[in-house]
Amino acid sequence: MLRICNDQNFLLLLVLINHAPAFQISSSQPVHYHSGVLQIRRCRRSRWQNYNMNPGFIVTISYNDAEWRDSEGIPQTPHECTVGHEVIGITDDFQLTAQLEKFFADNLKILEKGLTQIEDLMLKYRGYYRDEGRRKEETLTYAFFVNVYDNPNIPLESMPALLMTTENNEKVQSIPESEFPTLIYLYEKMRIVNLSRVHQWWFLFWDDLWRKNSNEIVQLLRRPQDFSPAYRTSICYRPMTRLQLEEFLERRGCWQNGGKSGFLHSGVLNRVYLYLNNVVFNCKNKSLSESGDLSAYQKGGNVVLGRVKWTWKERMMMVKDVVLWRKVNHRSKPFFILQESEYMESDDELSDNSDGLNSASDEDNWL
Repeated sequence: MLRICNDQNFLLLLVLINHAPAFQISSSQPVHYHSGVLQIRRCRRSRWQNYNMNPGFIVTISYNDAEWRDSEGIPQTPHECTVGHEVIGITDDFQLTAQLEKFFADNLKILEKGLTQIEDLMLKYRGYYRDEGRRKEETLTYAFFVNVYDNPNIPLESMPALLMTTENNEKVQSIPESEFPTLIYLYEKMRIVNLSRVHQWWFLFWDDLWRKNSNEIVQLLRRPQDFSPAYRTSICYRPMTRLQLEEFLERRGCWQNGGKSGFLHSGVLNRVYLYLNNVVFNCKNKSLSESGDLSAYQKGGNVVLGRVKWTWKERMMMVKDVVLWRKVNHRSKPFFILQESEYMESDDELSDNSDGLNSASDEDNWL
């Protein structure tokens, strides 16, 4: 006999098994259980129309009635015994085992009573999301991400034909015509940003600074034309030397006390230009090593660092001396050069736990 009790949190099956298992309490006295409660714990993270459609479940069986006698032949009442899904033959790969087949056969009539209801529910569930997918496809196709969004190399003149052949929504198809000035601005913005790796990193730094701090820092809020990526006059599109940047910030009240205080102080600029020089010279080293021409460095190629013009060898010796000095004079904040590999690794580590939506433990989501 199988009786089903269903509520919002879990499905409870009361099962009467003809041949219940025997468990060994001692070495000589087996315990025979006759009936037990089969409980299915299901994930409860979300619901669909008041139905729990989440994947996965955990099965346990609790026995509390038994017949057994101790070594002296006196009847005893053992404690409740709980076993896992292995007892009825449920495996991790959900294959139909002999034990599970017998369990279904013993309760076939009861299972058939709810089978039609479950099949109707599943058809309704599938139809709901099928219709939702079709409505989304009519608005914006799923291929838009691959064809357009993730394809920045599409020529502007090819955009109308691409949207006409891949999209169904007339509003999307008319974007090249109705939003032509916006597309011109977008393509010009991508052209400037992709001029070099220095332009790319420079844009990311100032764009991130504006988006995350423009509502908090007064100097940024007062001058959006100088810091906001929405303006073509923004600093994010114009990489400059350190001397030029300090003068730029000083005229706008962002370079305070000679770089000793403020949200953009000398320490921030040190890291910015150390990284940029690392990008520039790594690219030059690679190109020179491929061509085999080292004459420019042997003759003393110069790079502008702040207010003084240093040779490449002098710049490397300065960095080496600072690193060695820091090793001898320990401080709470060590001096280091952020390399490109470290920068990319830090981005990957943050993206793994960016929202924390799936960080809850199983114990918090199963019932």
